Amino acid sequence: MKSTSQRVKTEIAKKLEINIEVIDERASLEDLGADELDQLEILMKLENEFEIDIDDDEFFKCQTVGDIISLLDQTVNKHGSNN
Repeated sequence: MKSTSQRVKTEIAKKLEINIEVIDERASLEDLGADELDQLEILMKLENEFEIDIDDDEFFKCQTVGDIISLLDQTVNKHGSNN
């Protein structure tokens, strides 16, 4: 099973059509070329991938890819999901 980090980076790479290798956890989605619509679509893709609801406000407070990964870990653990 892929790690949360790998799954998040995979979804970002697919949406932004970039190589997963260039995604640094310290980078923001804006740094990677995502506009607001891209970010919303990434949020929806992550909700589908992890089969959870992610609080929109919490997601958009995330400053970096690493923050998004941490949010996903917290949300998955809170809901007791093993996905």
